[in-house]
Amino acid sequence: YKIGAKFGLYRVNGDVKRKDSTQKFLEIVNGEGYKDEDSLAAELIEKLENLKSVHFEWNNFYNEYSHAVSIDKSLGNKGIPTAARKVFVKVVCLCYAGNGKGYREGVDERAVSYYEKFIKFFKVPEVVDFLNLFADSEFTTNLNKSKPDNRMRDIAKALKNTTTDVHINKALDVIINFPLKALGNVSGDTRFKEPMKYVK
Repeated sequence: YKIGAKFGLYRVNGDVKRKDSTQKFLEIVNGEGYKDEDSLAAELIEKLENLKSVHFEWNNFYNEYSHAVSIDKSLGNKGIPTAARKVFVKVVCLCYAGNGKGYREGVDERAVSYYEKFIKFFKVPEVVDFLNLFADSEFTTNLNKSKPDNRMRDIAKALKNTTTDVHINKALDVIINFPLKALGNVSGDTRFKEPMKYVK
């Protein structure tokens, strides 16, 4: 923990040489998860943004795996840093769902087990973030295609086990039962909007 905290101190103070040396040491001893939360969050957000860029590129289904492995290493034993939570939920769900294009319908099958592992980390705040993402046009852009549509419904089904909150589960049920290939419109539907009034 002390060495992980020193990494954060070196990062904040711009001591690049010591930060890089500490990074190498933490990699050698498999201790990257011991960095301070701010450093973990900044590193994780950068890795998530890189994964998102790869996801929207051509042949993403060959290129996401190494990014998913890198994100897994960054998570360490502390779970999802609060500052990275919204980006984490969005990128993981987008990549798990795929983009519906090409030979594998935009899913890197080698990375799927990592995405499933990450989704299992979701607690109530992440479920709320997931629900709010249906109002995000970038998030819903490919939900008119079969694979992304089905996989978003699979996520919603899995998340029902995360909470007993009636309103959250009602909103998840709307996603699960919404007309096929139409989830891009769910955020404007009264059946979804009503329970979402009570979801904080």
